[in-house]
Amino acid sequence: MSGAFVSKVTEAVRARYPLIYVVTWEEERAVEALRTVSAKLSKELWTWTVSDGLRKDGRPAPVPAARTEGDTSELRTALDSLEYDDSPRLVVLLDAHPFLGDPRILRKLRDLAPRLRRSLSTVVFVSPTLRLPTELAKDVDVIDLELPEGPVITENLDRILTALHARSDVQVSLSTAAREKVERAAQGLTLIEFENAITKAVVRSQSLDGSAVDVVLEEKRQVIRKSGVLEFYDPASTFDHVGGPSHARRRRSK
Repeated sequence: MSGAFVSKVTEAVRARYPLIYVVTWEEERAVEALRTVSAKLSKELWTWTVSDGLRKDGRPAPVPAARTEGDTSELRTALDSLEYDDSPRLVVLLDAHPFLGDPRILRKLRDLAPRLRRSLSTVVFVSPTLRLPTELAKDVDVIDLELPEGPVITENLDRILTALHARSDVQVSLSTAAREKVERAAQGLTLIEFENAITKAVVRSQSLDGSAVDVVLEEKRQVIRKSGVLEFYDPASTFDHVGGPSHARRRRSK
């Protein structure tokens, strides 16, 4: 759990921002943090997806939104329901950013903003990409969910190791030094990407040992390659290699 993220969202809600835009690929992690915020502020948590519509948060079986007529998988209908319920809520819209190009949705959000301030409810967009129309800029607080860092990665690895130790078909021999390298290599990955890398390492050799470092770095290469923006350099490389072979030769010749 990201304490900094929870604090930022809590601050924005208390400041009466009607709309919050959370930028992250880690949807589950974001919703879990928002669940913490809702409990902290004594607000109901509702989620919306185009597949399931608007639902009250609940485990394991959420219930359809009360006092709402029509199919709430239509975002306009889901937003209409907020006009009929003044109970303090966090309404989390998952992957709703494509609908912000619809003038009717945009106008609805602008009309709804004053009412949200009065009812102490907040609409929270959760999306991997920031698409913010100019018309909403003054009503929205944009918050990034930072990638997992040291304590979060350590906690997640502890959980994975506990599960692996309980299995008879997997040998775990991860030294303290190797574990530290794995955790350092995981910096910059989401928790899901990190778990995928560890799972791949286990599937590859039916064990978890120091070779997991290479698998985690391999996952990072994949992530960077898919982004199409950056080039990955192995941490073991020296700065001489960063400028390319010819650049390295020139540096050594000086």
